[in-house]
Amino acid sequence: MITLVLLLVLEIVLVGYIASRIVRHQATPTPTLRAATLTASALLLTMLSVTEPFEVVMRGPAALTVWGPTLLKHLGILGCGAGVLLMTLAQRQLHRAAAEMAVWLWFSASAVAVVVLHIVAGGGGQRTSVEYVEWSHTQPLLVAAMLVSYVGGLAASIGVFAVIWPLHLRSSAGRGLAIMALGALLSAGWCFMRLRYLGEAVASSSTPQDGDFLITQLLSLSGVLMLTIGLVWSTAEADASAWSDWRQFRALNWRVLEVVPEVRRGSDRRLGFDTWVSDRAIEVLDGLHQIERISGVQTGFPRAPERVSNGEMTAVVADLGRQYGDRRTI
Repeated sequence: MITLVLLLVLEIVLVGYIASRIVRHQATPTPTLRAATLTASALLLTMLSVTEPFEVVMRGPAALTVWGPTLLKHLGILGCGAGVLLMTLAQRQLHRAAAEMAVWLWFSASAVAVVVLHIVAGGGGQRTSVEYVEWSHTQPLLVAAMLVSYVGGLAASIGVFAVIWPLHLRSSAGRGLAIMALGALLSAGWCFMRLRYLGEAVASSSTPQDGDFLITQLLSLSGVLMLTIGLVWSTAEADASAWSDWRQFRALNWRVLEVVPEVRRGSDRRLGFDTWVSDRAIEVLDGLHQIERISGVQTGFPRAPERVSNGEMTAVVADLGRQYGDRRTI
């Protein structure tokens, strides 16, 4: 029951996250947004394939598509590996479009191969997912599909560490990627264990013991948890920081707009709350510079710095907001 509740909570979080990424991508399409959407969608499919209410629906009427949950799980493994790798590539200082395209082509080719192998192999008359999984180990086409998924997921997870190292933890995006790298490590462990089980099943027709199943369940659940937390981390941290800064300088923003309303900027809400706060910070800086040019030094407003980097802008304006608040209380 605890596992089911956790999966349902993570699925709800991912649905909201995917919707927000799609909306933001419509405004400013970027490699990071594409990769994040792929990763979140793959995670969602993977979790739905093992969440009992949805898993029953995926099997179809009279178990017509009994292979559906397993197919989605295999596609999810490939999608998670490719998505996290694409996110790490997109965060590099020097973006290489050719590397991104190569990962997308590999993922697309692998996904098509897995889909075709599952459809051609069919369900073999199996009625439940457990029966289908046991039967699939005796089918060459499905064994090939599992090899494509497990080896691909393992290779992509290893590739994440090759790209992301050394870790950069000074930004919210870097911290989110570090958490996702931990999830990728757990996913790599899961893929390795599944490859071992597959080899044993093909060689001796044996099935894993209950203890072995417990290990893979722990790896998979921990992996999807870390990947989900890593995905939402940068957005959540950026929004929380933006809200904290906005509380510090909103009074200053309102007063500046009263004095110089022409600095008011339009904001695209699709870009997220942190971008909206950045636009408000720009209004403050532009307004303070205009007020200083027109009125001189003694204006009653804090003096804005001449140059501010984009990464420090809201924090700098928050400090100006605190100075303005202090002056009003004196």
